[in-house]
Amino acid sequence: QKVLDLKKTDKTLIYGDTIEYDPDSKKVICYSRSYEGRRMLILGNFSGHKTEYVVPADFEPSELSIRLSNYSRGSVERSMTLEPYEALLLEEKRDLS
Repeated sequence: QKVLDLKKTDKTLIYGDTIEYDPDSKKVICYSRSYEGRRMLILGNFSGHKTEYVVPADFEPSELSIRLSNYSRGSVERSMTLEPYEALLLEEKRDLS
């Protein structure tokens, strides 16, 4: 429900330009949305197993905050183990404008 609410109200998620990462991956979907100096990174593990994933190089993990997650996760690392069916909405802390 929270994701649907954000999809209706957050301008970055509504109007943002999309960049897809690893489009050939069968397990993980990863894409970014950027709009008016803000960037968000969306990660989803569509596998029923833990999956290793490396955050795209054009994002600095220390500058990403967890906006939404369906698992308890304290921080974002360059290489992360995504839990089965884990979904993350990460927001970049710095303004790109």
